[in-house]
Amino acid sequence: MFAEGARACGCAGPCAESRLVESCGRRLQLVNDLEAEAGHLQTLEQAFRWARSRQPPVTPLETIPQDEYTHDVIFGAGETLFLVFDAT
Repeated sequence: MFAEGARACGCAGPCAESRLVESCGRRLQLVNDLEAEAGHLQTLEQAFRWARSRQPPVTPLETIPQDEYTHDVIFGAGETLFLVFDAT
């Protein structure tokens, strides 16, 4: 058990570890939010419409052909978070 205001790292106040945990928590929440929003999309048209409607918008970055029928479309959702839609 930690004293009131103490952290697992031993700091009494904000420290790099607590900021990292907070940052990771926000990032996990963003991933969960994006999954909830985009997990039901069935077509590329729906994906592009959804991407444009977000604030800030999710940006299509690249389309990678896998074969003559299948493509992966990569969207950027921030500086280091990417969504990949597989389209057949």
